[in-house]
Amino acid sequence: MLVAPSIPAAAAPGLHRRDLLRAAGVTGLLTGLAGCAPGRAENPAAGAPGGASVAGNPIDLVIENVALPVDGRVGSAVAMNRMVPGPVIRLREGEDAVLRVTNRLEETSSIHWHGLILPPGVDGVPGVRFAGIRPSETFVYRFPVRQSGTYWCHSHSGGQELLGLYAPLIIDPAGPEPFRYTGDHVVMLSDWSFEPPEQLLAHMKSLPSYYNYQQRTVGEFFRDARRDGLGATVSNRLDWGRMRMDPTEPRRVRRRLIGLSHAARSRFSWAA
Repeated sequence: MLVAPSIPAAAAPGLHRRDLLRAAGVTGLLTGLAGCAPGRAENPAAGAPGGASVAGNPIDLVIENVALPVDGRVGSAVAMNRMVPGPVIRLREGEDAVLRVTNRLEETSSIHWHGLILPPGVDGVPGVRFAGIRPSETFVYRFPVRQSGTYWCHSHSGGQELLGLYAPLIIDPAGPEPFRYTGDHVVMLSDWSFEPPEQLLAHMKSLPSYYNYQQRTVGEFFRDARRDGLGATVSNRLDWGRMRMDPTEPRRVRRRLIGLSHAARSRFSWAA
């Protein structure tokens, strides 16, 4: 498992939620759960610039197609610096960010900085004072960093986000943190489908619950009540079998969660 927040496209480990939307061919990608030094991967992709974390000024990002192993199969993904999710991008409040984004796709691409306070020309949404990044073009995003916290960035072009073009964006505060912790772990939750994004969208527009194969039915409720008892069945429906963790030596750790799954609920517990 990766120490920090990215699955290298060339050697993605088998991180998945197999039971999630299997009939639709959707498998989850969960990264960054190992409790080790943030911002470094044990097995970064060969030739991946900057490893699993990028910082400084300027920051160079490259958008291109890669082969992504998922659950024993290989999908065609759109990666940032050859990683899905892309590397953790670290900025600092009060500084001016300069990010050079090169598009190696055969179609127009873009990077939108989700949740940031930005001038319209660098928000990254094509059609809003921004034409997108054409093939073989490098676009330079320049903007003042006016806030701090946990954010993410993603493509706003076609179905590229669904194909893997997204990354964590962490903005460190200008001053000291108001709290102390012994680790800073970034966790990004997403899902993957081998269906083309256009087909996924068409199915979801025809029926919002098209891919929900885990819906509970009235018949299942009565079946479980007969088998397990009414109280146990109601409790299971309310808390979905709440998981418990083993006690460990007290410590305070920051964990940053970025959830961008479009068709999935995530349930997990932290290991000590």
